[in-house]
Formats: sequence, C-alpha cells, structure tokens
Amino acid sequence: QSNTAKTTMSGIVFEVNNGLASENCQKLYLDPMTADVHFVFSMSAKNISSHKIILSVGSPVFHTMFYGSLPEKGDVPIEDASPGAFKEFLQFFYLSKVQLSSEHIFQVANLCKKYAVNEGLKLCEAPIMQSLTINNMCTGYAAALLLNMKIVIEFCERKIKQEATKILKSADFLDCDHILLDKILQLVSSKCSALDIVGTLMAWAKAECIREKMPGIPANLREQLNHSYHRIPFHELSHEQFARHIVMYPGFFTNTDLETIVLKIMSKKAHMSALTYPEPLVRRLDCDRQVDNSSVDFYIHLSMPYSSFFIANKDLFLTELYLAKSSLPNDLVGQVTIFSRSQPISTEHEFVQSSGKETHLILPTPVKIDANTEYGIRLNAPMGSIGFKRRPLNQCVKLRDDINIRFINDQGMVTRLVFQQPIG
Repeated sequence: QSNTAKTTMSGIVFEVNNGLASENCQKLYLDPMTADVHFVFSMSAKNISSHKIILSVGSPVFHTMFYGSLPEKGDVPIEDASPGAFKEFLQFFYLSKVQLSSEHIFQVANLCKKYAVNEGLKLCEAPIMQSLTINNMCTGYAAALLLNMKIVIEFCERKIKQEATKILKSADFLDCDHILLDKILQLVSSKCSALDIVGTLMAWAKAECIREKMPGIPANLREQLNHSYHRIPFHELSHEQFARHIVMYPGFFTNTDLETIVLKIMSKKAHMSALTYPEPLVRRLDCDRQVDNSSVDFYIHLSMPYSSFFIANKDLFLTELYLAKSSLPNDLVGQVTIFSRSQPISTEHEFVQSSGKETHLILPTPVKIDANTEYGIRLNAPMGSIGFKRRPLNQCVKLRDDINIRFINDQGMVTRLVFQQPIG
C-alpha cells in the first residue's frame, strides 16, 4: 500500500510501509542456527545464541568486542547476570516490543549500562519504578545511584522521605552498605523520631557485624556506625532513653562522644530557653582572619590535597568553617577532613564551592579542640589544583577571654572558623 509519492529526475518514487525488516530481525532473536556468538554463564549450563553484527550496531561496547583491534573469539562469559536476564536484555537488539520482568529488571538495567545501550536503560526506568515497594526500595535506590538513573533516584528519594519509618523498619534497609546507609539517613533524619533512628541503626550495626563475622559487642557496633555516627541523634533522646542506651551498650561511647553529645544537648537547651536564661550556656566565638582595613583581593592557586593547621590556647569545639571565594568558572565538589596529629580524630564532610562565592560549611558534629594541640583542615578535590581569591589574612587571631587562634604553614584557603565554648 502506497503511503507517499514524490517526483524525481528518474520518475515517480513511491514510499511504502515495510514490516519485513522488523519481522526478519525478530526471527533471528535467540536463533541458534544463524548465530555466530554464544554467551555462557558460570552459574548455569545454558548458553544463549546471538549475532555479532546485530549486537555491534546497537552497542559500541559489543562493536569493540567483536570488531576492535583485539576481537573476542569463542564463547563470551557472563558473570553479572542470569540467562533469563540476558535474554530480556537481548530483546533491545531484535524486537520492536520488549517484555521486562520485575525479577530481572535490575540486572537488565545493569547490562544496558555496561554495554552502553542508553535507550534500553531509559526504557528500564518505568518498569523499575513500578516494581519498587517498601520491601525493595533501598535496593532499587542503590541500583539507581550505581547506574546514575536520575529519574529513578528522584523517585526513590521522594518515596523514602514519604515512607521513612516503614523504610527504616524494612529488612531491605538492614542490607544497606555504609554509603547507602548514610544517604538514606540524610533523607529520613527529619522524618522519624530520634528513638526510631537510633534503634534502627543499632539493628543495622548488628546485621553488619554478622556479615563481617564479628561479635556484636558494643565496641564493634560503634565501629560499624562510624561512617554515619555524626548523623545519629543521640542528643534528641530523652534522658531516660539515653540512659537506657548506655546501660544496654556499655563501652559504646568514647569520652569524646559523650562530650560532644553533652555539648549538643546544652546548645539545644540554650536555644530553646533563650527567654529564660539571661546568658547562653554555650558561647559562640567567631575567628575571622580577614584583615579589616584591606579591600584588595589576592588570587591563589593550590595543589590538592591542601592542609591548613591551627592551634588554640583554650579547649574549644569547632562548629563551622569558611573557605575563600573560588575563581573557577564552575562549581567544585570536594571533601573536608578535620584531624589531629596527636589524636585519632578524623571526620570527613562534603562541600560544594560555588563559583565566585565563599563557602560556609556547618559541621554536623562539633569537633573537640584541645588546648595547645595542632589540628589540621585538609581539603581535597578531584582535580590537581584549584584557584581562589581572598583578602589578606591574619596568622594569629585574638578572641575574647584571652583566647588565641594561631595558624601554621597556612596559604589562606580557610578564611574563618567558628568555635563554641561551654560556660561554667
């Protein structure tokens, strides 16, 4: 049946619909008679037949594999998917309509990512989102992050926030790794009670000890939670709940842990009781290093990682820090680590440095600064060097009550520190 017609130099040319090519390609799907490549699986005796030329047209990875400088010969082993999942994946090369099962959808998406079948990966988005429930939401979120599926990531994060308590109580949550655990905690921290979060994290730590074949003693539970410890709201527990935790898990907290929790409780009380107390329970000390009478900006380039060292003459808690303005055209994402040479204290925090703007980083947990002890602030970014601009800085800053902050071997990327000092 004619669809269109046009006149050319050689006469009239007719364009007609042709389903033959599609039908022929469909007939080749899993056809062992015409196949010239076979995929084998370590966990199964089955093999799957396919055609190099068809796969290479749909995937640059397969094209390199079969027609590159070192072409693959013989059977191709598949270690990261089942035969059933691989069959579903091959549909993208042969069929105009594909059928994707909830059983294999995550493996199929992973294969699409691995072999750069980008359109196939997009087609996996809707089935993945439709197959996600409370019982596998964490697994789906982890897969979406790994495959950089932005639509699925946003969907999972929205659902995790909406069903925060149910997510934390799911068996799927207990199977999270440390990185996924931290990301989920960021999403649910304001959606659940402190008691629910603490109880769930202790259950996760026990499960992790079992996976690591470690005894579930309090010290090991604390070690497993170390990566996300700063997100655990112990200071939000009631006195009775906190005391019960201490009794149930003796030795869980270090002295530094307890000092930090007490400081947070005091800060919270000071904030909530501002109308009752004539003086706050915690004093804020702002260590601004910038020279007041200078308006000239200096441009500096620093190699990564970069460290700035300082010493305080009194016991303090570091709560915030500021970085100089970036002179880069794009935003910069990096890591800030605060450490001590004399103590095994190290905390890592992500920062985003916007172009032309000063970065203000509020530490999720105050860092205890002991008097006359050298501390370092290490900055790291995924590039060799970065550029900043700032005004001249003081190497020694005097605060109230004879408190001095002295900077050592410093090139001035850290422009300001904020401390807290308990009163009384």
